[in-house]
Amino acid sequence: MSADEVRLGLVYPDSGFLGETLRAIRSGVDARLGVVNAEGGVHGRRISYEWRDDQGAPDVNGVATRELVEDLGVFGILDLTTAASGGADFLRSLGVPTVGLPAEKIWEDPAYRNMFTFPSGFVSEAIGQYVRAQGGSRAVIVGREVETTSKSHSVMIERALGSAGVSSRTINFGSALASPDRVAEEIEETASDADVLVVTLSGDEAASVAAATRASGAAFKVILAVNGYGPETVQRFGRSVAGFTVFRGLMPFEANLPAQQKYLSALTDYAPEVGVADQEIAYSSYIVTDLLLRGLTAAGPCPTREGFVEGLRKVTDYNADGMLAGSVNFSKGLSESPSCVSFARVVADGSGFEVVRNTTPGAHDPLVWCGRPLAG
Repeated sequence: MSADEVRLGLVYPDSGFLGETLRAIRSGVDARLGVVNAEGGVHGRRISYEWRDDQGAPDVNGVATRELVEDLGVFGILDLTTAASGGADFLRSLGVPTVGLPAEKIWEDPAYRNMFTFPSGFVSEAIGQYVRAQGGSRAVIVGREVETTSKSHSVMIERALGSAGVSSRTINFGSALASPDRVAEEIEETASDADVLVVTLSGDEAASVAAATRASGAAFKVILAVNGYGPETVQRFGRSVAGFTVFRGLMPFEANLPAQQKYLSALTDYAPEVGVADQEIAYSSYIVTDLLLRGLTAAGPCPTREGFVEGLRKVTDYNADGMLAGSVNFSKGLSESPSCVSFARVVADGSGFEVVRNTTPGAHDPLVWCGRPLAG
């Protein structure tokens, strides 16, 4: 750090099995830093960064973070990866401010006071509350047993549904049921009484399963997915996925918030390479970068790593200007704060998504659903 610059380190998977999927991460960082630097930086200092590729692997992440901190002397780390656990102990030992995506349990561990993110919304009573509000009581969850992420999501959603008294059973999308049509047949044969469908597959697969079940005549009160929010879903599937709903910890673009408009303008100005299909990935990294800037602001005009951590830990209402579904209280751990999600649903004619409104009496925001996080 100098009198006129703060240099950060960015770690993300630019190659490896996640490289193609998450490459737009860097664009979100560029967009947010482009905006803040155009506004004069933070306390008069321009924000820059050096980056390293961790290939989505914990061991490579550990090497990358050490190189950025020890060799290049960066002030803090943007750990925008699914493998942040690889360098977490090293970063904690030096008190390096670290922000990232809520992709691993380590982000919830209160022992890592230097690490900051926002709730993912997966392990929250809000999901079960939403399903109940739509009249659902019996769910079938379609996941992939051999894929760690899908399996983990299925387990967490089963718990969230159970917290609201919604029973569930899981069907494995795999070698025996290798197509959406076969999944639809299996549901008809073994779970015909289910009134809720939950899919923890990739977005394209999730929408394909939803379309196949509709074509088979299944009439679910709720069709819920982890992935699949975006224009590519409605462009490909249209009205065949009417009612298909994706839950998320971020506000859908259909909310059309001023902060979202600013984000889209920033992409045009500073990351024009981002296509429509990649806006969602860049959106997450834009918000994480905003979180780091909030910490720098809290650290004051003469920032230190300790000042960043302690300053951000005093922030009790961070919501990225409304782009997060709920506010985060960093004075508490993520496991102690309410977890809020939004639900984006494909409209009846299949032309786009809409934000499902929360009409529950006493709801503090009609566009979000909040519940207590579930322990463990």
